[in-house]
Amino acid sequence: MVRQGYLATLVVVGVLLVGCSRQSHPERANSQPISGTSEPVAPLTPASLIGSWTIADVADPGAGAILRLADSELDLIGSRCGTLGGSWRASSDGTFLADIFTATATAVEGIPGCAKASQETPAWLRGAAAYQFDGAGLPVLLDARAQPVARLIPGATRPITPPPMMLSATLKLAQV
Repeated sequence: MVRQGYLATLVVVGVLLVGCSRQSHPERANSQPISGTSEPVAPLTPASLIGSWTIADVADPGAGAILRLADSELDLIGSRCGTLGGSWRASSDGTFLADIFTATATAVEGIPGCAKASQETPAWLRGAAAYQFDGAGLPVLLDARAQPVARLIPGATRPITPPPMMLSATLKLAQV
């Protein structure tokens, strides 16, 4: 119950900040293409963000490889702290908010800097305040200044890895 209150507060504060940002920066309009493109931008629909995306153009090398967005849940797969889980919200005006609140316990144990991975949203994802589609129709997450934070490439697939018990059994067989 406390998490839902926290998430609701986070969403309200984020929407207010983005709304205030738009009032002070009227030149930021979703109809404008992202820098480097000259084609019109696709209409903004949050449902268009649902799917598994390969993350590109992120400054943080340990940011993760795949962002899976479901109805209101997200998974950040391949971060240096393993798989992180959380929630996200978007609106048709271009607002985007995400929060991480879970981590795979076995993945974060013993990794320096990952003890609080379930409590800390990665900086690039925390900085995403909006989304827009580029000239090719691909989603781009933007910061509060409308600068690209990450590009999302469709069709990401989760790497297949055996469960830890099978992996250790395989290693033991290989040693025989």
